[in-house]
Amino acid sequence: MKTFRQILAALLIFVPALPALAQAPNGPAIKLVQIRSAIPLPESIPFEAKPMGYEPGFELFYIVKGEGLAGVKKDSIVLDHIRTRDGMDLAAHSNGRPAYEMGSFPKASEDGRWATFSVKVSQNAFGKVESLAVKGRVVLLVATRNETRKGELTTAGGPPVQMGPFSAVVASGPTTGMRSGFFAGSGDFGVQVTGPCDSITEIALMTDGGKTKSNGNMTMNNGPVTYFFPKPAGDTFALQIRYWADLQEQTVSFGR
Repeated sequence: MKTFRQILAALLIFVPALPALAQAPNGPAIKLVQIRSAIPLPESIPFEAKPMGYEPGFELFYIVKGEGLAGVKKDSIVLDHIRTRDGMDLAAHSNGRPAYEMGSFPKASEDGRWATFSVKVSQNAFGKVESLAVKGRVVLLVATRNETRKGELTTAGGPPVQMGPFSAVVASGPTTGMRSGFFAGSGDFGVQVTGPCDSITEIALMTDGGKTKSNGNMTMNNGPVTYFFPKPAGDTFALQIRYWADLQEQTVSFGR
């Protein structure tokens, strides 16, 4: 029986160490840094017998270096080609539909110097991924000015509080922040925020005990975002939001 380490070695392929990223003359620089690749397995193999994290196809992970990077726009990747050495293009299925999509959780560092995203491809290229020629473009969220807004809310609920471009209210009803299970301990407290949430770099509760950052969030149908915190002890609390005030979109090309 294969060990867990052997399974991972068969499932994951990592690009060798790369030189330091150089800032492109006209903007952010994008570099491929990791590859995940897996062969299709027969449907007769049950889920519990497959390697942890198994997913057929391959995924390309990129890192971005720049200034004022606030994030990566979701589902903004457009590929010109995913070309094999023999000239086959894997970017589309035989029916013409794209065979790729952006991976989950694109993100940027708090200092705005780094960002990451991935491209998931449903085609089989096991053992050949490193030789593929991939070319495309992605939309980065960039900004230069970070601002802070504060507002006071009532723990028991109440009308929304306006905080610059954001509106905040204690979550209640079907979107309550009270939850339990794998993603958080029971008794978590939710604050629902409406506005340009993609621009938020930090959201925290301010109490006499200090600052408590959000421990997670969720979005329902692309609507307001509910941020979760430990429930504050007092009747009121201050919500502090740090965000990029001049968020803009910038399309950047990558690959070859």
